[in-house]
Amino acid sequence: MKLAYLFDSRIIRGKSGSLIHVVEILKGLRNKKIDLTILTYFDTRQVSLDKLIDVTNEQNSPEVKIKRKTVSSIYAAWIPLNIKKRIDKIHRAVGYLKTKHYDKLSYELFLEKLSQISPDVVYQRHNVYMTSGLMAAKRLKIPVILEVNAPIFYEGELYLNFIFKRNEIKAFKLADMIIVVSDNVKHILMEVGIMEDKIHVMTNAVDAETFNPKVSGEHVRDKYGLNNKIVVGFVGNFKQWHGIENILNCILLVRKRRMDNLHFLLLGEGPLKKHAVNFLRDNNLSSYVCLAGRVGHREVPQYLAAMDILLSPHNPLQEDKNKFHGSPLKLFEYMAMAKPIIASKVGQISDILQDGNNAILINPGNDEELFNAILLLSKDEDLRVKLGERAREIILSRYTWDNNASKVIDIVRMLHMKHL
Repeated sequence: MKLAYLFDSRIIRGKSGSLIHVVEILKGLRNKKIDLTILTYFDTRQVSLDKLIDVTNEQNSPEVKIKRKTVSSIYAAWIPLNIKKRIDKIHRAVGYLKTKHYDKLSYELFLEKLSQISPDVVYQRHNVYMTSGLMAAKRLKIPVILEVNAPIFYEGELYLNFIFKRNEIKAFKLADMIIVVSDNVKHILMEVGIMEDKIHVMTNAVDAETFNPKVSGEHVRDKYGLNNKIVVGFVGNFKQWHGIENILNCILLVRKRRMDNLHFLLLGEGPLKKHAVNFLRDNNLSSYVCLAGRVGHREVPQYLAAMDILLSPHNPLQEDKNKFHGSPLKLFEYMAMAKPIIASKVGQISDILQDGNNAILINPGNDEELFNAILLLSKDEDLRVKLGERAREIILSRYTWDNNASKVIDIVRMLHMKHL
């Protein structure tokens, strides 16, 4: 079975969870002996899976030291957070509009590449203004699977959202089948006219051999001087919907209540990183937290192993918390490490985790509930062990990349047979 896999080349530069997802899907397919050709949008080149794996293991950003105020930091802190968010929305919208031009130019190149490869199926990871590969495949009568992790228009993080929505719906309609990461993404697509029988739900997953409780975190604890601390950890994007502001407020509560045995270890980057640095500095919280930056993916298990309590306090983008559409990769990595998790009671998260059984669930955006859950787990080691062990059991039975690769292959074969 020959498969052409298409994705956004900008993911490689970003080195985010999106690239991890791409790599894990491709590794699973390669392990199943699928003949893969990997093509990228916006530079229309062929890349190797081994090269992508190397990129995920590069350290992208260093640890941030929280220093005293300077004139420039005071000026940066003066800009209101809501203004910073608006600037980010404009920046992202302009970036996407630029890709429209490149997408048009890419059509003939994809037509040539796909003609040479002659794959049985084209599999594309969705993003805005990435339709040229889909249209080239349709012209060559090659069936198309579109993987949709998050409709950009639904996230509402862009100005001129109606323009992007129109383009995304075009891509959805070009696809013969669509794979989504959650039931809520499926419902979003159905609301814009996509037929239910065209959509398949495939939850995210984890490599349970790489992420396992036997990994040692001693090196990380030594590095940051955490050997006598209860370490509360977070891995992910510094964005509002990841709950980073709630974590910051919780650190402030810890300091006010003089809980000096607790220390926070936060990994990641994102638009709220500078806000986090300013907040921690302005509230004299440097002794309670380490900002470790973004580390290579192969190092993440060591960092998780160094943590005693893991946080996933997501906030829904819509007022209805049941409409949370994500399938956070970090959640599955947390679970695989057999660590106790505090997570928001939203969407797919509350389907996978059960309060008191394999995690502690809190209402999204509730700083006091988050603090109380941390307090509870910090005092009860037996509960931490119980929750962690049960979480890993679920991972091993349902949520591995090997299982997902098998599901993708089933869909590929089904689609290929339809087009014979």
